[in-house]
Amino acid sequence: MQMVALAAGSSKETLYRHFGSKEELFIEVVENRNNEVRQVLDANLASAGPIPIVLRSVGIALLECMCSPTVVSLARMIVNETHRHPALGEAFYAMAPGRTLQKLTGYLVEARTRGDFIGDSPARAAEIFIGSIMGKFVPMMLFTPHSFGIDPDQIRDHVSEAVSVFLKSYSYQN
Repeated sequence: MQMVALAAGSSKETLYRHFGSKEELFIEVVENRNNEVRQVLDANLASAGPIPIVLRSVGIALLECMCSPTVVSLARMIVNETHRHPALGEAFYAMAPGRTLQKLTGYLVEARTRGDFIGDSPARAAEIFIGSIMGKFVPMMLFTPHSFGIDPDQIRDHVSEAVSVFLKSYSYQN
């Protein structure tokens, strides 16, 4: 907290008055970073746009976010701190992966109503889609940060393939 206070040009007392604890400060940092990505995801998932376009946009935004150096560092810190502060992991899950799954499930429910999605379980399909997007990248960024790297072309290619596979299982418009 002392280092954060110095960087902010403040005092530890002011930080504790504003945030209450290190965990609350950390959750605030995570929430602020998450809000930047949320705007893109929420706009796409609130639309009634075609499944391929929405999923491609969502997939690219997710993978770009998860592979950014800032988020990679943040994710490693969260994983490292969660065993000591379970509320931190729960808060992060609720505001990021959990919320994305919930929003994507809602989008797929709407798509099923329109006849664009043919799956029996929008929630399971959302889990499968996000799993296919994150695939090998999340473990690589967590466990091999020294050699991990992905460029925008790799992200686009990976997401395009994941969307294609998803559509073969869950869409009339193959």
